[in-house]
Amino acid sequence: MSATVGRLVRDLGCEPQNGGPLVRAGLLEAVAAFGVGLYAAGEDPAAMFPPVGVAGGDPVRAVAE
Repeated sequence: MSATVGRLVRDLGCEPQNGGPLVRAGLLEAVAAFGVGLYAAGEDPAAMFPPVGVAGGDPVRAVAE
């Protein structure tokens, strides 16, 4: 993530997260659409995306630059 993008996100009052390289943007968009679909159906999207601490795996390796 570029410094400019990080600054813009912080200016909006959010915490920027590194989602990996731009080539993964389509995957991120698909996951977002899935989450919105769950929400629109009256489900709890947070139940599908547990916090890293309880999800298992190694979050450092999950993001390839």
